[in-house]
Amino acid sequence: MKKIIYCLLLLVVFNSCKREENAPNNNDDVATKIGDNNGNIVLGKKLENPYSVKNMKKAYQSLAQQQPNSANKSFADENAITTTHYYVRFLPTDSIQYNKLKADGSLVLYPIPLDYEIIDAGCNTQEPSDKPVWQYTAVKKTYQFDPTIKYEILEDLYLPEESSTGTISTLSDGSKSTYANKLTGDLVNESMKMTNNLKDISDSGAPRKVLYRPAGRITVFDTRLNKSIPLAGVEIRGRRWFNFKSTYTDANGNYSLGYFGGNTNLSIFYETGAFDVRSGTLGQAWYNGPHTNDPWSFDIRDGVQRFYAHVFRGAFRYHNGNIGDLKRPNYGGKIKYCAYDKNNDDINGDASPFGYSNHLGILPDIRIFRYSNNIEHLSDEIFSTTVHETAHFSHIELMNWNLLQFQQVSNRIAESWAVAVQWQITSMEYKDRGITDFGNPNFVNTNVRRLRYGYQYWNSDIGSDYTSLFINLVDNFNENGAFFPLYNITGNINDNVSGYSLGSIESFLKHCYGISSTREQLKSHKPINVSDDQIDLLLNNY
Repeated sequence: MKKIIYCLLLLVVFNSCKREENAPNNNDDVATKIGDNNGNIVLGKKLENPYSVKNMKKAYQSLAQQQPNSANKSFADENAITTTHYYVRFLPTDSIQYNKLKADGSLVLYPIPLDYEIIDAGCNTQEPSDKPVWQYTAVKKTYQFDPTIKYEILEDLYLPEESSTGTISTLSDGSKSTYANKLTGDLVNESMKMTNNLKDISDSGAPRKVLYRPAGRITVFDTRLNKSIPLAGVEIRGRRWFNFKSTYTDANGNYSLGYFGGNTNLSIFYETGAFDVRSGTLGQAWYNGPHTNDPWSFDIRDGVQRFYAHVFRGAFRYHNGNIGDLKRPNYGGKIKYCAYDKNNDDINGDASPFGYSNHLGILPDIRIFRYSNNIEHLSDEIFSTTVHETAHFSHIELMNWNLLQFQQVSNRIAESWAVAVQWQITSMEYKDRGITDFGNPNFVNTNVRRLRYGYQYWNSDIGSDYTSLFINLVDNFNENGAFFPLYNITGNINDNVSGYSLGSIESFLKHCYGISSTREQLKSHKPINVSDDQIDLLLNNY
């Protein structure tokens, strides 16, 4: 991971977004498959829109004939049904416009049209070189469009859900509603029926008797633990046409959304308020789940979804979990983790752009690849690489986003710092999950470089910039003379220093440019049990 503009990301993961049948075998859960044989969402026919103003008026006229007294009490006439929202789509021309749309908190964007039948759920990925695709949503009639971003108004909408009081009432067919009054609920159901969208109000044609509140649990299979673990903090969206609700999974992977009046399309979006996992440069990493009125749990077993999930895990731990006394990244906007479903050598040789971006993000902030040399990496490799690259990003922030200043930091200092952060946070993660010796000097059960043997096998003969320098300031293990059979290496770093913490080092890291300045800073901030001679002895190895 070369620092500054280019960071080599040696990340790998799983085959492309392929068909999955991996929901828990639960009677209360909907088994889910991902898309076609290539894992893409399969769209069917265009559906007639029950929320269009013209169809809502037709439904009103039908109700007025069936229930004239109720209709007259609710509306003076059908002209009370007017445009409240627009069904729109946006086409950003580049990453700047795409990020402006993503930053607009009033927009709930989907990369697929919202008025088409979905034959197969799944994910639609985008190659890194692709331009942005159309983004679909519904906006209020008063929405102020950015004239610099191309958009199209596809239909005028009347959305009575927006005027809901939350009071539950009984509709004429016996089903329950949270609409502001009985008639508006009947109006929606009537329009659904007249536009042949019966699946949105019934099970096998029978009227629903209760409201639907989506709930369930999201987990992901971890190859190091050989079991599924909760996926915490990921966004879960529910969509019934243009009625959107969202929430985030808790520490146990559980979620519960608000009430819907019928069958709902559920999705996973790999983003939070602090960061966003992209599919490539500009696409949104997401999973389009089932259209259901049953509880939905999903265990992500393999494929590109597992890749996205473990990138998300690494980012979420750094931004939200226990990371000791390290500081959290504070970008002022969303950090973008661009997850590529390809080998890292497909772009710019072996290097990919990484670096500081402005709030609109001309370049991706962090790039991570699913494969290296056609080999897919395991869960802890994805997690730890995500942490490593985030540490670079946080390092730039320590220098007040001054990239020119960061360029003066030697590769050895920059990479050794990211190695230490990677080692600490990943070890904490897997120790918390039951591998008590993960990242310790005796730990060998991993393929992750810099985590095996706690990276104590690094010695001056290796000569790599990815050194154990900052790890040795923290731990109390002296690897000098220790034999590491997996590499047939004998440690030759004489490390008698301990007692620093990565958090304390982070407080003066911005003054560390090379070994000389780092030596000075360590002596100025040394713990009481550490001498200048011990610091000199250790740093002379680097």
